[in-house]
Amino acid sequence: MIHTQCIIKNRLSLAVAAILAFMSPILLGACADDSVSASAAHQPEFSSDTLFLGDIWAGELSPTAAIRVYNRNPKGIIISSVAVTGADAHAVSISVDGSSSSFSNVEILRNDSIYILAAARPEHGGEIDAAIELTTNGVTVSVPIKASVKEPVTISGGVVGSSETLGGDIRVFGELTVEAGATLTLEPGTTLWMHDGAGITVNGALVAEACAEAPVVVRGDRTGFVASTIPYDIMPGQWRGITVGEGASLSASFVEILNPAEGVELLEGASASMVNCRVSNSKSSLIAAAQSAELTAAGCEFAEADGALVSLDGASATLVRCTLANNYLFSLPSAPALEGAPASFEAFGCIVYKPGSETSAGFEGTFTRCLFGSQGSDDENFIDCVWGAVPGFMLDLDNYLFDYRLGDDSPAREVVKESHSLAPAVDRYGVPAPFPAPAGAYN
Repeated sequence: MIHTQCIIKNRLSLAVAAILAFMSPILLGACADDSVSASAAHQPEFSSDTLFLGDIWAGELSPTAAIRVYNRNPKGIIISSVAVTGADAHAVSISVDGSSSSFSNVEILRNDSIYILAAARPEHGGEIDAAIELTTNGVTVSVPIKASVKEPVTISGGVVGSSETLGGDIRVFGELTVEAGATLTLEPGTTLWMHDGAGITVNGALVAEACAEAPVVVRGDRTGFVASTIPYDIMPGQWRGITVGEGASLSASFVEILNPAEGVELLEGASASMVNCRVSNSKSSLIAAAQSAELTAAGCEFAEADGALVSLDGASATLVRCTLANNYLFSLPSAPALEGAPASFEAFGCIVYKPGSETSAGFEGTFTRCLFGSQGSDDENFIDCVWGAVPGFMLDLDNYLFDYRLGDDSPAREVVKESHSLAPAVDRYGVPAPFPAPAGAYN
């Protein structure tokens, strides 16, 4: 009995010794992890060489942006000081590793990281002059803070009762109404920054004739990032949208209409002429046209919507070399790209591409030399079309880049083999159209 106990004790001792022998390097390594380097060669690395705040408003606190500080050295490092420098340093507030008050002797263990958060309340327009300086082991590095500070004209709703022209950066609060008989003209390079709930109602005429070098942009006024690297630019529903009233008109070229709740609505008898325009990212349909309304669009991109891209309820439409595509991020759109019962419809040289149905049941019209992602076949309404094709867009959805230009090997480049009188000479980027031109909005 005693002999058996001795054997058990010996075996336990050997097991414990083996475990200790195995754990010793790990324990020693753990101790090494806590050591701190004083070498000037051991410096932090950054997730970006610049901290971008983006477009921000003078006199208002900007959205918060973050930069990550890594320690990829074999030992820990201590950042002895973190400071904001530059002429606009007083306008910048920072938080370092969760603290908004203590910016000295910040330790980063090896293979670890911290975040520095920054926001600004600038007093003037233009570019901000500020940087974050970090000193580690006697070496100081500087990370610039970049922001475009805007001082827009502000419109708190209002009525345009006669001919009026707007230009530059304009921030719109409330409803902007163009009365019957009046014309509102937007100069090339104008941006209307639409606040939450703001909208445009046109009972007369809205004219925005711009160019590739100086487009007109109508968009929400939220800037910065929703979280991490997700920009507010991709968030739909930031403002109401544009309503073209009964008998009113919209004439637009090189115009971008971005992130509305309702898109562009054409009421009964309204008309819209759109050339090289982009309407994108709506919480409902992008274009909705009612009875006897008329839509003519050439070289336009209609993309991203929770509803249909184009909805025609007794309206007439002509689409020439337009791109209709839907990669809406916030839900799986149940509506087709084209829906409704148009009074008349013609599409020439267009790309129609979305998951699921691309046209609703009962949607009738003529499609000539168009490319579809769905399977189908030509008949009297579909003439010389390409079916079941992947357009080869230059998308990078992981990084929220919705670029509907075509790759060099896109099958859309072989679809259109004749000209059309309404096709624009250049695309929205100013690239001249070759002959034969590709299908879709871009050359």
